[in-house]
Amino acid sequence: MSQRTYFTKFLKDGIEKFLGIDITSFTIIEKEGDQIYVCFSKKAFLLVDFNPPQTKEQQNFASTCQKYYYAWIEDIICDDVDPKLFMIRLKDGKESIFLSSATRDQVIEEFHIGWRTDYMIRKWEICKFPVKKGDILSRRVQKILTDTDKPQPGYKVHHNGHYTFHLPNQFVPSTHSAITQHFLKPSTIGLKENKNIAGKAALDVLNQAKYKAGLIFKMMAFCVPSAAVELGDYWQVLEMEREHVIRGGAHFAKSSLKDATELHARMLASRDLGVSRTRFSRSIQKTVNLSGDVANYTCHLTRIATEKRDIVVLIIRRNYIPPIGDYFQDLIFCYHGAVEMEAKVSDEDMYQMFCGIVDSVQPTKTMTFYDDTAAEVRCQGLLFDEDSYVWFDSQGFTAIVKDAGIALFKCICDTLVKKKQGIELDLKNVYPTISTIQDPFDIINDMEQDAPGLDLDSPNIYWRCWKDKLARYFAFVLDGGIHPDAFNLETVAELVLAQDKLDSKEIKNFRRLFDYLLHLRAPSKDYNQNTVTIEKLVDPQLLLDFVCNERVLGTLLRSGYISVLFAELGDRSDQAYVKFLHLLLQRRKTTIEVAFQAAQQIADLSSLPENRKFLSNMSDLILTLIDFLRLNEERLLLPAAMALANLTEQNPKVKTLVVLENAMQHIVHQAHLTTKNDRVVQALCVLIKNCLNTEEAIRQKVAREGLAKPLIAILKNKPPVEIASKCAAAVWNLCGSVDGRENVNAESGVNCLSILLCEATNIDVVEKAAGALMMLCASNDRNKREAVELGVVESCISWLLETDGIVFRNLCGLLSVMSYESTAKTIISANSEGVAKVIEKAQMIVSQEQLKGQPNQRLSNLSDFVLLLRQNIAVE
Repeated sequence: MSQRTYFTKFLKDGIEKFLGIDITSFTIIEKEGDQIYVCFSKKAFLLVDFNPPQTKEQQNFASTCQKYYYAWIEDIICDDVDPKLFMIRLKDGKESIFLSSATRDQVIEEFHIGWRTDYMIRKWEICKFPVKKGDILSRRVQKILTDTDKPQPGYKVHHNGHYTFHLPNQFVPSTHSAITQHFLKPSTIGLKENKNIAGKAALDVLNQAKYKAGLIFKMMAFCVPSAAVELGDYWQVLEMEREHVIRGGAHFAKSSLKDATELHARMLASRDLGVSRTRFSRSIQKTVNLSGDVANYTCHLTRIATEKRDIVVLIIRRNYIPPIGDYFQDLIFCYHGAVEMEAKVSDEDMYQMFCGIVDSVQPTKTMTFYDDTAAEVRCQGLLFDEDSYVWFDSQGFTAIVKDAGIALFKCICDTLVKKKQGIELDLKNVYPTISTIQDPFDIINDMEQDAPGLDLDSPNIYWRCWKDKLARYFAFVLDGGIHPDAFNLETVAELVLAQDKLDSKEIKNFRRLFDYLLHLRAPSKDYNQNTVTIEKLVDPQLLLDFVCNERVLGTLLRSGYISVLFAELGDRSDQAYVKFLHLLLQRRKTTIEVAFQAAQQIADLSSLPENRKFLSNMSDLILTLIDFLRLNEERLLLPAAMALANLTEQNPKVKTLVVLENAMQHIVHQAHLTTKNDRVVQALCVLIKNCLNTEEAIRQKVAREGLAKPLIAILKNKPPVEIASKCAAAVWNLCGSVDGRENVNAESGVNCLSILLCEATNIDVVEKAAGALMMLCASNDRNKREAVELGVVESCISWLLETDGIVFRNLCGLLSVMSYESTAKTIISANSEGVAKVIEKAQMIVSQEQLKGQPNQRLSNLSDFVLLLRQNIAVE
């Protein structure tokens, strides 16, 4: 099916109303340097110029619209030099039309459909469409080739979809999958069609009219021996931060470009079945624009090393693709090098190489302008998200309420300057043409009543939509959208919470302003300014389904503002707050930032022993946290793992629930231990250790989940001290069961732990490694011999002379187990002087604790050690 360049049904309805006829489709093109619309109807095509805007009285239809019947077309010539230029030659001596379009093939196809349909209706026969290639006024259209178009030495030009880029010569493509075209209908992406929409009053409809016929790419593998390139689908900009995650019906927003790049790299690394190590993760600025593309580019590069490969992932996100600017697309480069390349190519050299690749990327078909009409309509209706406001403002498209936003900014800034809160701005020189107003709600109330295209008879849903978008825009302004260096919502919230920085009236006004910016309401009801936020947050009926400004909610959670509101409720406020946070984690409309802040708050609360009792009794909350272990989203995985680690500490009930709900399976199957960042790995190791320190049946279940392989892999990769300590502790507890010891032995655990102990410089690592080795060697002579050969006995004696406490006891236990082995006896005898000091030190500890009257199992073990060591070696 041919590609149809519909922008929105809203614009189509508006054009039809202006022209007074029905049109099948339309697109934007260039004619003599001006941007115009070409509209296709049943019998004719029309060239419509809406610029410059004119009043209804001044508007001359003939001056803005030219109508040409398909029957007038002699032929269409596509220039064989310029891929954008084409000429429509007309019959009977009519003047030819020169047009230009970045999507020339699609536009020609529209002419083809209209001409052929009209021909069949008029003559009842089929005729070939008269289109051909030729030289169209070569003196006016010249192909300009510059040195910048050519790849530098050692590089080749490659093509993927509608993009070209330069890759090093060794990156040779072998296969290239086909591109498929789809006509995207509303029903295919879960949107409702709106048939009774007309006029600018449909502010919400334009935002929801997210269907657009477009060239949709399947995920493409650009397979080469040492690199791969994938071209993602087109996605809506307003949906850029949202993806559906199957998690009990909930969904969260998509990761940032940095998180997406790192996750992609770690998932590639997980195929090597080993531990990956991040070399660097940096953003790249695209500095060269060879095609005059007006879209925005953001790029991020991540390099990861595994035991088998050197992996680099680059994601280039092309945002705000013209002509409408409501789509973005990702181009993913994946470099796979031999493990030797990690040492041969430095991080800086690798970074510079990919900087060159980024600069070489350009679309083969692009428009060098945005559709003014569509962009202005979206600005008038506040139909952008926060990032889009910044971008389109830089392109000259200003929101209709920008002056009101500046006035609101100056109003808040005036209060903070008077209170000397670290803001040093001379407001007379900041947007001097806009006066400073004292009450922010004077601005807000005026703008709420001044919606473009709406009147008193407009449906209430349109007014509600306008007010929602107005609140979101004002939140964007006050969160650094206009003057990033002045203040943001988080700093203002902290001032309000400080109490002593502002007087009571100012605090009350700021709280009212936060209530408005949050704009929390039921989906079918208007926002109520007379109800404060805390009343809404404890309304069980409202919390079942509500909408709000998610970005403001995330900011208020992060600053602690919401928790203070709950604290003012008095008794059991923490429990009410946790229930609200849990509700956010289960809510379908929650964005990833809000979900992360909610989960982080729960993790922080669980770190306090006084909160663990009531948190441990909230089984639904624990199940939600366990469910997060199924996700690959690190921002949610980290607080979930931290909270579960805290709640499983000395709580058998929670440990049992976590294990029976297959949390350990999720950790293994999602490769969290080998593909996630250090903080996540550390928290998960603590969780595993806690779950292994419980009753035998639960410990046996955990031991059979396959945890030994990733845990030993972590230790083999020489991790940081914090991770090595937590991971060795988990292995120690894993060795407490028969199945666990067998699994650790199968992964060469003795070899790994022995090397860890001998090379360790941290006492915590020594303690955990010694404990695990003691369990593995206690009844296994082969393990004893292997540990002795690797120097464990010498290391034990050395550390015993320097340590005491629990570490001393573990080392004593390990040395006593080793003393059964003949080689170990020889080594111990050779170090008789040191061993004698160790025995003397152990006897002294036993005597001191016996005098205190505190006999325990550890003391008994230490006494047995002294006796055992004396029996196995001749040390007097």
